[in-house]
Amino acid sequence: MAPTTGRRVVRKKAATATTTPTSPASSPTTTKKASEPVLQNKVAEVPDKSYFTTYKPRKINGHVDLDLLAYALATKSNVLIEGPTGTGKTSLAMAFAAKHNMPFYSISSNAASDPSQFLGRHVPDENGNFPWQDGPATDIVRHGGVLLLNEIGFMPDRIKSALFGLLDKRRKIELVDHKGEVITAGDNVLIIADNNPDYEGVRPLNKAFRNRFAVQMFFDYDPNIESKLVQSKQLLELAKKMREQITAGLFETPVSTNMLMEFEQVGVALSVEFAIENFVNHFALDEQAAVRQAVKTYEANLKRDIAAIIVRQTGEVEKPGDNDWGTGENWSSQGYTFDPNDFFSDAELKGKSRAEMIEAGKGTGMSISALRAMDDNELREFLKGNHDWWKN
Repeated sequence: MAPTTGRRVVRKKAATATTTPTSPASSPTTTKKASEPVLQNKVAEVPDKSYFTTYKPRKINGHVDLDLLAYALATKSNVLIEGPTGTGKTSLAMAFAAKHNMPFYSISSNAASDPSQFLGRHVPDENGNFPWQDGPATDIVRHGGVLLLNEIGFMPDRIKSALFGLLDKRRKIELVDHKGEVITAGDNVLIIADNNPDYEGVRPLNKAFRNRFAVQMFFDYDPNIESKLVQSKQLLELAKKMREQITAGLFETPVSTNMLMEFEQVGVALSVEFAIENFVNHFALDEQAAVRQAVKTYEANLKRDIAAIIVRQTGEVEKPGDNDWGTGENWSSQGYTFDPNDFFSDAELKGKSRAEMIEAGKGTGMSISALRAMDDNELREFLKGNHDWWKN
């Protein structure tokens, strides 16, 4: 069922807030009358369409995850998505909202959070009055949209208590500070919670609270999805090995899909060396030495993969042997000649930008993809003639 979105009613005087459905299938949001105007709060926004077009859906027991959310919306069911970090839980919620043009808001579970941040509060205006302003959660319940309760295992009890009525069959929130106004969610409201049960400090969800979510899914790292998001086969192989080590108890920090995507993006834009260091820094300090050693064993192959990605992105055609530097192959064996007098001195390279050094490196015959795969220091040494490439 495709969700419907209601028009927002213009408020002139104190009035009953309603949502006018755009189709007969949509039931209106109902409210108890309040005695004062309500200021519009535009925090909840429709995500950009790219969140849907770039999303890679997964199948759960034969059902596409986006279809499961559509079912939950049609049946006014709440959704719980559990799984380790970086598996696409939030991405699914945003992709669904973007696909159906629905406003989206995520409530972050923070010990310092107060219900008024999400439900609403009285705010001063230029006339010295204190009109009521809806919070983002109230805005979605009043007008329709997707509400994500992020990392619900961290959510303070005072926030859960304020949302209890919304999460059970009543689907209502009571604005105690707004003269007890009660708002009942229409059928254009979808409530999703996500949770990472393996996070340190996460409290297990009790049965009564868990039962408020009629549709429940578990997201794990999916090799099929990752192969669509990450081009480097060596990076995927590295992730597989490291996850096996995590299962064996050698590491605790998870290797998320997001980390792999970041590695590839940084490697292409900057260098593989920096991508490795950036990747290692995601881990706990007592894990970093072992992680760095594990990644270093894949470094040469990662460089080749990243160089190949750059070739595909730029459309450049590689010469045979262009990416064989550092493996014992040398310049002369590939049929190229280079005058040692053409090497650059430290003085000539002083102050040169990375872009300028890459441009200078083109004159050697080395492919631009291989040059881009070098970090600044390696690139400088290459131009000075101190790279393994030049060794016989």
